[in-house]
Amino acid sequence: MGNFESVKSSNESTGIISRVGENVTHLQPGDKVICLERGYYDTFLRSPVQKCLKLDDNADLVEMATVGIAHGTAIYALDYLAHLEANETVLIQAATGGLGLAAIQYARYVGAEIYATVGTQPKKDYLISECGIPADHIFWSRTLEFKDELFKQTRGRGVDVVLSTISGPGFHESLKCLAPCGRLIDVGRGNVLDKGNMGLHAFDRSISFFSFDLNFVLEEKPRIAERQESQSLSQLLRIEVTNM
Repeated sequence: MGNFESVKSSNESTGIISRVGENVTHLQPGDKVICLERGYYDTFLRSPVQKCLKLDDNADLVEMATVGIAHGTAIYALDYLAHLEANETVLIQAATGGLGLAAIQYARYVGAEIYATVGTQPKKDYLISECGIPADHIFWSRTLEFKDELFKQTRGRGVDVVLSTISGPGFHESLKCLAPCGRLIDVGRGNVLDKGNMGLHAFDRSISFFSFDLNFVLEEKPRIAERQESQSLSQLLRIEVTNM
């Protein structure tokens, strides 16, 4: 698609530790870990300890290799940036993708009310049957009418948090979905990479806007992975294993 920013081939992996540095105390050879270090498709990967999270001994390394970026992105967005809390409302776009499902797990974990967008009826059916999201909380992503439907369900208030994955006109409609003091977290980054514009009048209701690339964040601030969201990631990975 021409929009992958990394100069390396992979951004998440799992494995068994073979060696540790002399200052590493909480990991040891033989531990299973999930790692968010950039690399090639290597047999051995060297990583800063901050980017490694210990897994349970019974964790399936093949399954766990697919969830690091999705869950890490969801937690950094909804916990570290948005501070999503119990009884708040969140709109999760593209909710049946890897990131969307991870975000649903985290929102349920903290007790937030979930709204979602999907592109097809089978995806909507999946959110209803497997995730327990009410049908009237799920909107179509392929039109701009999701904003009007959302306002009907929230009685004109909007939502506290939007996890946005779309660009173009849909991005600006997503911004309008925010309630006063709401937070929009842009992980699609289409408008950012295309150097799009956003009028400052959007902030007259004291909303906040964030846009990030998790890989860049971890390169610049690897200790982010050691903060509270790492504990949340550990909990969510156990949920992921349970739900498989």
